[in-house]
Amino acid sequence: MLGPFRSLLVPVDLSPTSDRVLGRVALLPLADAANITLMHVVPGDLPWNLQRSAERDAKKALAGEARHLAKSLPRKVSIESVVTAGAAATEIAARGQAVNAELIVMGRRGGRPVRDALLGSTAERVAPQGVNHANRMTTAHPEDAHPRETNPQREERLLCPT
Repeated sequence: MLGPFRSLLVPVDLSPTSDRVLGRVALLPLADAANITLMHVVPGDLPWNLQRSAERDAKKALAGEARHLAKSLPRKVSIESVVTAGAAATEIAARGQAVNAELIVMGRRGGRPVRDALLGSTAERVAPQGVNHANRMTTAHPEDAHPRETNPQREERLLCPT
Protein backbone atom coordinates (compact mmCIF):
# COMPACT_ATOMS: atom_id res chain seq x y z
CA MET A 1 0.00 0.00 0.00
CA LEU A 2 1.22 3.46 -0.88
CA GLY A 3 1.05 6.43 1.41
CA PRO A 4 0.96 8.38 3.51
CA PHE A 5 0.91 11.04 0.78
CA ARG A 6 2.75 14.32 1.25
CA SER A 7 1.61 16.20 -1.86
CA LEU A 8 -1.69 15.87 -3.73
CA LEU A 9 -3.15 17.75 -6.66
CA VAL A 10 -6.93 17.77 -6.83
CA PRO A 11 -8.24 19.42 -10.01
CA VAL A 12 -12.01 19.98 -9.82
CA ASP A 13 -14.58 21.27 -12.29
CA LEU A 14 -16.80 22.62 -9.49
CA SER A 15 -19.66 20.33 -10.55
CA PRO A 16 -21.51 18.06 -8.08
CA THR A 17 -18.92 15.38 -8.91
CA SER A 18 -16.31 17.57 -7.21
CA ASP A 19 -17.90 16.92 -3.82
CA ARG A 20 -17.45 13.18 -4.34
CA VAL A 21 -13.80 13.68 -5.28
CA LEU A 22 -13.14 15.80 -2.20
CA GLY A 23 -14.86 13.20 -0.05
CA ARG A 24 -12.46 10.59 -1.36
CA VAL A 25 -9.46 12.83 -0.74
CA ALA A 26 -10.49 13.02 2.92
CA LEU A 27 -10.26 9.21 3.10
CA LEU A 28 -6.70 8.95 1.75
CA PRO A 29 -3.72 8.23 3.99
CA LEU A 30 -2.05 11.64 4.38
CA ALA A 31 1.23 12.60 6.01
CA ASP A 32 0.96 14.81 9.09
CA ALA A 33 1.90 17.98 7.21
CA ALA A 34 0.61 17.02 3.76
CA ASN A 35 0.01 19.67 1.12
CA ILE A 36 -3.16 19.51 -0.97
CA THR A 37 -3.52 21.75 -4.00
CA LEU A 38 -7.11 22.26 -5.13
CA MET A 39 -7.19 23.45 -8.72
CA HIS A 40 -9.74 24.68 -11.23
CA VAL A 41 -8.95 25.46 -14.86
CA VAL A 42 -10.98 28.10 -16.68
CA PRO A 43 -11.00 27.68 -20.47
CA GLY A 44 -8.29 29.89 -21.95
CA ASP A 45 -10.27 30.72 -25.09
CA LEU A 46 -12.96 32.81 -23.39
CA PRO A 47 -13.22 36.53 -24.14
CA TRP A 48 -11.11 38.50 -21.67
CA ASN A 49 -14.01 39.90 -19.61
CA LEU A 50 -15.73 36.49 -19.35
CA GLN A 51 -12.48 34.76 -18.45
CA ARG A 52 -11.78 37.26 -15.69
CA SER A 53 -15.31 36.83 -14.33
CA ALA A 54 -15.04 33.03 -14.51
CA GLU A 55 -11.71 33.12 -12.67
CA ARG A 56 -13.17 35.34 -9.93
CA ASP A 57 -16.20 33.04 -9.51
CA ALA A 58 -13.98 29.94 -9.52
CA LYS A 59 -11.69 31.38 -6.82
CA LYS A 60 -14.69 32.05 -4.61
CA ALA A 61 -16.15 28.56 -5.16
CA LEU A 62 -12.77 26.88 -4.69
CA ALA A 63 -12.21 28.73 -1.41
CA GLY A 64 -15.53 27.33 -0.19
CA GLU A 65 -14.52 23.81 -1.26
CA ALA A 66 -11.20 24.23 0.58
CA ARG A 67 -12.96 25.30 3.80
CA HIS A 68 -15.33 22.34 3.54
CA LEU A 69 -12.47 19.86 2.89
CA ALA A 70 -10.39 21.28 5.75
CA LYS A 71 -13.10 20.27 8.23
CA SER A 72 -12.50 16.59 7.42
CA LEU A 73 -8.68 16.66 7.49
CA PRO A 74 -6.08 16.79 10.26
CA ARG A 75 -5.20 20.38 11.23
CA LYS A 76 -1.60 20.16 10.02
CA VAL A 77 -2.67 19.39 6.42
CA SER A 78 -2.43 22.54 4.30
CA ILE A 79 -4.75 23.32 1.40
CA GLU A 80 -3.85 25.72 -1.39
CA SER A 81 -6.42 26.85 -3.96
CA VAL A 82 -5.27 27.66 -7.48
CA VAL A 83 -7.27 28.90 -10.47
CA THR A 84 -5.58 29.01 -13.86
CA ALA A 85 -6.71 29.58 -17.44
CA GLY A 86 -5.83 27.40 -20.43
CA ALA A 87 -6.25 23.84 -21.63
CA ALA A 88 -7.25 21.70 -18.65
CA ALA A 89 -4.96 18.73 -19.28
CA THR A 90 -1.91 20.92 -19.95
CA GLU A 91 -2.53 23.11 -16.90
CA ILE A 92 -3.14 20.13 -14.62
CA ALA A 93 0.00 18.32 -15.77
CA ALA A 94 2.10 21.47 -15.32
CA ARG A 95 0.73 22.10 -11.83
CA GLY A 96 1.36 18.47 -10.90
CA GLN A 97 4.99 18.97 -11.85
CA ALA A 98 5.20 22.30 -10.01
CA VAL A 99 3.89 20.92 -6.71
CA ASN A 100 5.65 17.57 -7.12
CA ALA A 101 2.32 15.81 -6.68
CA GLU A 102 2.54 12.21 -5.55
CA LEU A 103 -1.11 11.74 -6.37
CA ILE A 104 -3.50 13.50 -8.74
CA VAL A 105 -7.13 12.88 -7.84
CA MET A 106 -9.63 13.83 -10.56
CA GLY A 107 -13.33 13.41 -11.09
CA ARG A 108 -14.57 11.64 -14.16
CA ARG A 109 -18.03 12.28 -15.43
CA GLY A 110 -19.37 9.51 -17.63
CA GLY A 111 -21.87 11.51 -19.65
CA ARG A 112 -19.86 12.32 -22.79
CA PRO A 113 -19.05 9.00 -24.46
CA VAL A 114 -18.81 10.34 -28.05
CA ARG A 115 -16.60 13.28 -27.10
CA ASP A 116 -14.40 11.12 -24.88
CA ALA A 117 -14.11 8.44 -27.58
CA LEU A 118 -12.85 11.04 -30.06
CA LEU A 119 -10.75 13.26 -27.78
CA GLY A 120 -10.27 11.25 -24.60
CA SER A 121 -11.22 12.39 -21.12
CA THR A 122 -9.21 15.09 -19.37
CA ALA A 123 -7.70 12.41 -17.12
CA GLU A 124 -6.54 10.44 -20.16
CA ARG A 125 -4.94 13.58 -21.60
CA VAL A 126 -3.21 14.46 -18.31
CA ALA A 127 -1.42 11.10 -18.03
CA PRO A 128 0.79 11.35 -21.16
CA GLN A 129 1.66 14.99 -20.47
CA GLY A 130 2.50 14.25 -16.88
CA VAL A 131 4.58 11.10 -17.22
CA ASN A 132 7.07 12.43 -14.67
CA HIS A 133 4.38 12.73 -12.02
CA ALA A 134 1.82 10.13 -13.07
CA ASN A 135 3.73 6.88 -13.37
CA ARG A 136 0.79 4.73 -12.40
CA MET A 137 -2.77 5.54 -13.28
CA THR A 138 -5.77 4.25 -11.40
CA THR A 139 -9.17 4.88 -12.94
CA ALA A 140 -12.56 4.75 -11.33
CA HIS A 141 -16.05 5.83 -12.30
CA PRO A 142 -18.14 7.29 -9.48
CA GLU A 143 -20.13 4.05 -9.46
CA ASP A 144 -17.06 1.80 -9.17
CA ALA A 145 -16.23 0.41 -5.78
CA HIS A 146 -12.83 -0.88 -6.94
CA PRO A 147 -10.44 1.13 -9.14
CA ARG A 148 -8.75 -0.56 -12.08
CA GLU A 149 -4.99 -0.22 -12.46
CA THR A 150 -3.87 0.61 -15.97
CA ASN A 151 -0.11 0.58 -15.41
CA PRO A 152 0.77 -1.64 -12.44
CA GLN A 153 4.53 -1.80 -13.26
CA ARG A 154 5.16 1.75 -12.07
CA GLU A 155 4.20 2.66 -8.53
CA GLU A 156 6.10 5.80 -7.58
CA ARG A 157 3.29 8.31 -8.18
CA LEU A 158 -0.36 8.12 -9.05
CA LEU A 159 -3.04 9.74 -11.14
CA CYS A 160 -6.40 8.73 -9.76
CA PRO A 161 -9.55 9.80 -11.63
CA THR A 162 -12.55 9.07 -9.43
